[in-house]
Amino acid sequence: MATITAFHSADEEAKPGQKRMHHTNDSCTEGQKIAAAQRQESTGGYRRCVDCSRMDEIEALRAAAAR
Repeated sequence: MATITAFHSADEEAKPGQKRMHHTNDSCTEGQKIAAAQRQESTGGYRRCVDCSRMDEIEALRAAAAR
């Protein structure tokens, strides 16, 4: 689980506005569903995936607890 360069699906524009998002965590199941050929490296101006945000927060808490 790690934070990675932001990416979104090339098909993101076809989704309803509230469903458009970018991903930043390599463990995100929704992000993993996007085929490599369909990935576009950037936020695309879309909101960050909730699951990616949650995973990053959990990882930060674990790292802080391990210190």
